[in-house]
Amino acid sequence: MLRVSTSLLGNNLRNYIQNNLQRAAKYQEQSSTGKTINRPSDSPSQISYLMSVNATLISNEQYSRNIKDGLAYLNQSDSALDTMGKLLQDAKVEANKGANGTLTPEDRNAIAEQIDRQIDAMVDMANSALGGKYLFAGRKNGQPPFYRDPDSGEIYYRGDTNLVSREIIFGYSYEVVAAGVADNYITGTVDLSQGKVLKAEDMTFKVALDENNVKEIDLSGYISPGFRKFDDIKNAMQQALDDNFGTQTIAVDDDGKGHIVLQANNDATAFKVLSSDPLDSTKQGHTTFFGGERSVINGVFGKLASSTNPANQLDDPMNPGQKMTKVVGGPFEVLSKLVTNLRNNDSQAVTDSLKDLENAHDDMLKQRVGVGARTRHLEAVQDQLDDQEIKLKSILVDVQGADITKLTIEVAQNQLVHQASLMTASNLLNTSLLQYLK
Repeated sequence: MLRVSTSLLGNNLRNYIQNNLQRAAKYQEQSSTGKTINRPSDSPSQISYLMSVNATLISNEQYSRNIKDGLAYLNQSDSALDTMGKLLQDAKVEANKGANGTLTPEDRNAIAEQIDRQIDAMVDMANSALGGKYLFAGRKNGQPPFYRDPDSGEIYYRGDTNLVSREIIFGYSYEVVAAGVADNYITGTVDLSQGKVLKAEDMTFKVALDENNVKEIDLSGYISPGFRKFDDIKNAMQQALDDNFGTQTIAVDDDGKGHIVLQANNDATAFKVLSSDPLDSTKQGHTTFFGGERSVINGVFGKLASSTNPANQLDDPMNPGQKMTKVVGGPFEVLSKLVTNLRNNDSQAVTDSLKDLENAHDDMLKQRVGVGARTRHLEAVQDQLDDQEIKLKSILVDVQGADITKLTIEVAQNQLVHQASLMTASNLLNTSLLQYLK
């Protein structure tokens, strides 16, 4: 027969009361946090799933911040494009006045001065900024990108052509600005990464800048025979192209991955590079392994002139020792030609400028359409993220959300049990020293 001592009763009652207190602490924590899972030990089987859902929510919050930042860029860009479109419309009104054959040279000079001031206003709009970052400067956006030379009136660019982008979904970045200017060259790659055409004596290639400027170049005249290093081939190609087409007409570079990159910095619309293929002796003649066409897409303000031509470069007054590149085409060039025609008192040329102004205004509208499409895309992604957030939070509630009604009942029950335990303890363990001596 088990002997029940006072010590056993005391130990058991203490354990029961401690369990009650632990349950009370657990219920209190769940009531305070609204969660049934507050640490991995609460539900090891569910914690991995919860961590995955929470990680997705955190990522989506960052994507939402990126989208809001991108929308701010796009909205500011749209506002600037709208203002510049109005400037072009105003210039068209003034050009119509200047085309009137009854105007005197003084009248046209006065209109020319107004158009000249509109060019300055457009430069100001081209240097629009948001939070200290210039919208049309590419990623080199810490300084005003456009500069008008006070001596020549030409427009120069100190930014770059890499567009600012924001990651809005995993692994996908989206451009959030319009291109201020576009590069003005043909570019493409030649794959030399697998030993292709690395044998110099087999490397004969044709370069066609246009139908009337096709030349076949034997690279063996520029490099010693045998298999050569990548840089040897690249340097030999540059020398050969310089000799055949003129210095700095075609620039040879590489992408760091075994691919030659050619850039044609002239007015050609397309070119091809053809080469013999030493890996396939059955092929006759030449194999085309590179070709490119000049992009017809302009930036908002045109394209960059060839940076290899010193005439297109200007010392940067804000950055001593650095150069800016002239901007060609686009609204600046159209307005500048209009000013020249007005000052020359050439009413026919002014009339001809009306069509150029109309085209420039249409191009500005196309840029706005592009900005609007990007804006709509970002807003659609934001709506998708908002919808996903609601669903993910609903999953979190289903998995770890506390049932407050049920929890309230369990707290009350545990409190009753605890009070009963204390009362039982007081009744069973009320023995005093005098009672023990009896």
